[in-house]
Amino acid sequence: MKLSEIISHDREKMEKMNRKQKLQFIWDYYKFPIIGIAAALFIGITAALNSIGRKDVIMYAVLVNSDARAIECDEAALSSLMEKAGYDMSRKKIDIRTDLNMGEQYSPEKDAETLQVLTALFAISDMDIYVAPKYYFDIFARDDGFADLSQILSEELMKKYAGSLYSYNGGKPCGIILDGSSVLHKAGYYHGEVIIGIVGNALNGQTAADFLSALLKASQ
Repeated sequence: MKLSEIISHDREKMEKMNRKQKLQFIWDYYKFPIIGIAAALFIGITAALNSIGRKDVIMYAVLVNSDARAIECDEAALSSLMEKAGYDMSRKKIDIRTDLNMGEQYSPEKDAETLQVLTALFAISDMDIYVAPKYYFDIFARDDGFADLSQILSEELMKKYAGSLYSYNGGKPCGIILDGSSVLHKAGYYHGEVIIGIVGNALNGQTAADFLSALLKASQ
């Protein structure tokens, strides 16, 4: 039977019914399409509501052994760096991951899990900026995990930070040593010396380069 014939047949049936019977008939015969439409509307409305105020991630940063797990840090200070670099951050944000820690409360099992997570992040390019104390920076620097900063930073910044450039075993400059004068430290993320680098296969490489340049300029 064609769809038009089915509709015509159902209409004839309903003409002989009272209001309650009509509602019951419609539910009995059309409940699955009704449920499907309602579900689609719910999903659509939920997606629309969730999108209100949502900011697009423009860069992913991982800060290993950060103080952020113990104190509240000034995330706005990092967004401000991007604004100084010319980015409109009103609808954008930096995804800052500070939950990965190793070695501080020594647990071989916990450290192994964290190392697996970091290795996966490097492998799938789900990270643009990596910051860690030297020992945990070297784990990935020895496998050529970071970009050559001489090909990214301006000549001026390379000269300015010549004494803070970090190379693994005399190789390419793959990191910058940051101390208490850096924006990361002033924002509360660290209190001790760390090294920052741009991941070699970063998906947001240019954004990461702009961020690092802005960080170094603001830390002078």
